[in-house]
Amino acid sequence: MLGKKILYPLLFVAITICLVRSRILLNLADSILMSIDRMCRASSIQCTGGDYDFALLITALAVNSVVALVFVVIIEKIVHAIRKTS
Repeated sequence: MLGKKILYPLLFVAITICLVRSRILLNLADSILMSIDRMCRASSIQCTGGDYDFALLITALAVNSVVALVFVVIIEKIVHAIRKTS
């Protein structure tokens, strides 16, 4: 049980770091942020506060974290299925 408490959070952090460093999802984060920015401009407010790079960083971290969490859940399900069959 202790292994799960240590292994899966470390796996989550490792996958998130790899995704951020590889910039695979940077275009997706940019698209999300551009959509949000367009909606804000349509309603005459400025959501990013003028600091687009910082907002992009936060959006990219959020997107990468969600994808990493999905990967960890998938890996956990695979490990659980393997342990169940053996």
